Amino acid sequence: MLRIVCAHELGHDRLHRKLAQANSLHEFMLYDMTTRPEYEANIVAAEILIDNEELLDYIYTYRYSAEQIAKAMDTDINLVALKIAHLTELGYDLRPVNHRSDFLVAVVLLGRGFSMKYKLYRSFGNLDKDVRRHELVAVEYGTNLEAVTNALIRAVADDLAGTPEYANYETAAFCTSSSQGFRRVRRYDYEMTGIVYPTLCGQEYPD
Repeated sequence: MLRIVCAHELGHDRLHRKLAQANSLHEFMLYDMTTRPEYEANIVAAEILIDNEELLDYIYTYRYSAEQIAKAMDTDINLVALKIAHLTELGYDLRPVNHRSDFLVAVVLLGRGFSMKYKLYRSFGNLDKDVRRHELVAVEYGTNLEAVTNALIRAVADDLAGTPEYANYETAAFCTSSSQGFRRVRRYDYEMTGIVYPTLCGQEYPD
C-alpha cells in the first residue's frame, strides 16, 4: 500500500502542484473517484506500478480475473480495476467497468474503549434522494476506520455480487472517502464506490 500511496502522491506532484500551492490544506484521498484531480492521480499510480504488457498477458493468455491479477502482481485489486478501465478508455478490447457510487458509511461512537460502529448503507443511485429508502448492508466494529476498511470493502463487493443483474460479474470496491461537502444529507461520514465488471474468465481474446 505504501508504494501505491507514493505513486498516487507523485501523480499529484506532477499534475496538480499549482492546485496544492493554491490550497495547502487540501486533502488528497486515495481511490477517491469523485474529483478529477484524484482520478488523474490514481491513473498515474496505476501507470507507474502496473506494466501494460504483463497485465494484458494475464488477461489474454491466462484468462485471470482481476482478483487473480492483483495477487499475481502483488498489488491492490482497486488499482488493477483502475488500470483495466483506463486501458479500455484508450481503446483496448477489454470489458467495460461500471462504478457504482451508491454506498455510504455512518459512524457511531460507542464509548466502550473508544470503539466505533460503522454502518454501511446502500442508496439507489442518488445519495441525496430517497434517504428513507437507504438500506443497511453491514455493520462493522473497530477502533478506527482503517481497522474496518477491508470488511467494508468486502461488504460492498458481496452486496453487489448478490444483485441479480450482476450475477455473472466480478465485484470489488474502492476504499472509503470522506463524504462530499456539497451533500444535502449530513447523516453519513464516508462514501464508497463499488466496482462491477464482466468476468474475464471464459471470454475469447486475440492470440
